[in-house]
Amino acid sequence: MNNQKLKKDSKDIFSLLGGNALPQILFLVTLPLLSRIYGTDSFGTFAIFSASVVFLQPLLMLTLENALLSEKKEKVSKILLTCLLSTIFISLSCLLVLTTINSFFEILSLDVIFLIFFGGIVYSISRLCIVLSNREELNQRIAKSFLLSGLARVTFPLIAGIIFLDNPLFLIMGFFAGEIMSILILGGVLLSHIKEILIQAREFKFSEYVIQIKEYRKFTFFGSSSTVLINSSAYMPALGIAFLYSPSVVGIYFLADRIVGLPAQFISSAINTFFNSSYSKEVRQKKSGSKSIKQALLYSASISFFFSLLFLFSHDLILFFLGNDWIDVISIINFILFVAVSKILTMPISSLPFIQQKQEYDLYGGLSRVGIIGSALLACFILNLNELDALKIICMSLGLSYLVFLIIYFFLQKNYENNLFKN
Repeated sequence: MNNQKLKKDSKDIFSLLGGNALPQILFLVTLPLLSRIYGTDSFGTFAIFSASVVFLQPLLMLTLENALLSEKKEKVSKILLTCLLSTIFISLSCLLVLTTINSFFEILSLDVIFLIFFGGIVYSISRLCIVLSNREELNQRIAKSFLLSGLARVTFPLIAGIIFLDNPLFLIMGFFAGEIMSILILGGVLLSHIKEILIQAREFKFSEYVIQIKEYRKFTFFGSSSTVLINSSAYMPALGIAFLYSPSVVGIYFLADRIVGLPAQFISSAINTFFNSSYSKEVRQKKSGSKSIKQALLYSASISFFFSLLFLFSHDLILFFLGNDWIDVISIINFILFVAVSKILTMPISSLPFIQQKQEYDLYGGLSRVGIIGSALLACFILNLNELDALKIICMSLGLSYLVFLIIYFFLQKNYENNLFKN
C-alpha cells in the first residue's frame, strides 16, 4: 500500500515538474524567433503587465483561496463566493487607481490598463481553479493544465508575431490564452460548486462578507500582505524601472531575467520538492532536519557553481542567440546571474517557515526585500544613474534580498534546533 502511494506521489511530482518545465524549455528554444519579432518596448510592456497582475492577484482575493485547502466541505461555497466578490470589488477599485496614476505619468496606454484589470480577474479565477483542484488532489489534471497553458502562452504570441509582426498585445494575449486554457481544464471543479455559490449569493449581505474577511484575517491580512511583500521580487524591479526610465529598459531586464532566471527557477523547484518531503518527515519525527538542509544546500551550491560557469563563458553565444539588437542584455547578464545563484541557494529551503509553522518570518523577509529593492530604486533616482548602471544596482539589490531570506532561514533553523534540544 505504501509502495503504491509512493509511486503515485512520485508520478504526481514528476508530472507537475514536467508540466512546468516543458513550456519553459519551449520558451527558451523559441526565444531566437521571439527576440527578433518583438522589440524591447514590446517585451517591456508585457513585463509591466505581468508584474502588475502578479502584484494585484493576492490583493484581489486577499489569499482567502488558501483557506479552501483546509476548510470543511460545507464552508467551501461561502469562501468561493467571498473570493469572487473580493475579486470584483477590489479589481474595480484598482482599475480606478491605475487609470488615475497613469494619467499623471503616462507609462502605459489605456488599453493595457484595462487588460491589467481583466488579467487580474482571469488570473484569480485560474488560481481558484488550481486551489480547488489541489483540494481534490487532482495532480495529474493540474500538471496537464500547467503544460497546455504554458504552451498556449508561448505559441500564441509566436504565431501571431510571425503573421502580424511586432505588437505587445500579442504577448499579453498569450497570457490570456494560457490562463483561459487552465480554466477550461480545471474549471469543472469550480462549476461543481456553482449551485451552492448561487444560493449563497441570493442570501448575500455585505455585513456577512465583512464578518468572513475578519474571521479569516490570518489569510486576508497576514497572508495577503506577506505574499505581496515576498512577491515584490517579481513586480518591484519591473514597475520601478518603468517609472524611472521606460518600458524598453524593462524589456532589457525582462529578457535577461528570462534567459538566466527560468533555468534557476526550475532548478530551485526541483530541489525544493526533495527538501519538502525529507525535511517535513524529519520535523514530524522530532528530528532537527539539519541533514535535509545540508543536502539541499550541497545540491544548490554544486549546481550554482556549474550554472555560473555556463553563463559566464557564453556571452557571445547568448548574443548570437538573441540577435545584435539585444546587446544591452549582455551588459547586465552577470548581474542577473548573481540574482539567479542567490535564488538557487535560497529557494530550495524556502518552505522551511511553513513546515515549522513560523510564517511570520517570511513577512520579515518580505519587508526586508521591499526595503532593499526600494532603496536601490531610490538611489538610482537620486544619483540620476544611466539605464544600464541602474539595472546593475537593481539586480544587486534583488540578489541581496534573496540572501537575507537565507539568513532568516538559518536563524529560524537554529532556534528550532535549540528548542528541540531543550525539550
